Formats: sequence, C-alpha cells, structure tokens
Amino acid sequence: MLYDQYRDASNLNARVDLHRRFSTNGCGWLRWVFERLHLPGRARVLEMGCDPGYLWLKNRDRIPAGWSITLSDLSAGMVREARLNLGPGDEVFVFETDDVQWIPHPSDYFDAVVANHLLYHVPDKPKAFSEIRRVLKVGGSLYAATNGEDDMPELQDILEQVRQAARALLHHLPLRTARTGWRRRSRTSDYTATKTPSTSPRPDRLWTTCSRSPETTSP
Repeated sequence: MLYDQYRDASNLNARVDLHRRFSTNGCGWLRWVFERLHLPGRARVLEMGCDPGYLWLKNRDRIPAGWSITLSDLSAGMVREARLNLGPGDEVFVFETDDVQWIPHPSDYFDAVVANHLLYHVPDKPKAFSEIRRVLKVGGSLYAATNGEDDMPELQDILEQVRQAARALLHHLPLRTARTGWRRRSRTSDYTATKTPSTSPRPDRLWTTCSRSPETTSP
C-alpha cells in the first residue's frame, strides 16, 4: 500500500495542492523549514524521503553555493520527479534511490540529515536512527518533521460534525435483527481531541532538531 501511495508524486501533489489552496498562513511551510537549517557555508546535506524535491525547489534562491545536497527516496518515481524539478545538470544536487535503514554512505560524512514526514513510515526505526547517526559528522544535525495530533484542524472539525450527525442518526435508526426484529441501535462512544502548542507556521506539525554528540567512553 505504501509503495502504491508513493510510486510517483501524484497523490502527494493532491495533498500539497490542498494546503496551497486553503492555507491561511503567510509563511510557507517549506520556507520556514529551510530557515531552521543552521549550517556552515560549505556543507554536505542528505535529505531522506525527498519526494519531488519541493524543499529545495521552493528555496533555490537561498541555497549557499558551497552546499552539496544529496536527495534520496525509496521511490524511484519520486527521485525521477525530483531530478526533473531541480534539473539533472545542477552540480549542487545528487539523486539516489535509497532506504533510510541502509544508507549507502560512509560514516561521519554529512553535516545534516533532513527527514520530513518520513520516519513514521519506517518499519525499523532504531535501525534508521542508527544509520542516520552513523553518517552524520560529530556535531552534525538531524532535522525532522512529522504530523501532529492537531493536523489540519479545520478538516478535523468537519469530520467531527459528520461523526456527530451520524451518531444522532444511528441513535434513532432501527436495526433489523434475526431474533428480535426491529430494535434501536446503541449510541456510539464520544470522541475527544487534544491540542499541542507549536511555534511553527503549521501548528499541526511537529518539528525536531537533534545533534550528534561525540562518542563517550567509561573511565
């Protein structure tokens, strides 16, 4: 199912277009993410789960000339579209089809790894984090984002109205059973919602930055 969902960018583009059409925040998500990449003027960057390369496409005017960026995705279709979007002749970018659980790069190689909306898809997360830590230089950083509990609250409000209407309908709708004939359906359980505060332009998304520390040994 995951392969079918991400074999190319068509399904992702539909979701991106939904945010583009209805977002009310003046600061775009991808521009906000880029501003959090605190890296030197010369740096090696690895993005796992690059999708069609939107992060770099939206911030192309801000990429330092000294950066070398490797875009990687498990989906060959996504990598192909990223290459088309960013241009195969641009020496800043390298395109690969890789799995975050087995990163084909030497240890202590990258200054930063970016993994946005990826890690919840990974079957073996400890293995993925181990690989990310291995390829990061000491002092390098992992930048990761995921969907929060309050993802797309307006859509969730609409869905909750539908749930409430369905509960009201089912409470009064008779149900035919083999033994007793017609009876009323039992009331369904209530739903609860929680909200998580955030300082990002998308409060429905969680943003994490963590850095690799030097190895420590016991005395």
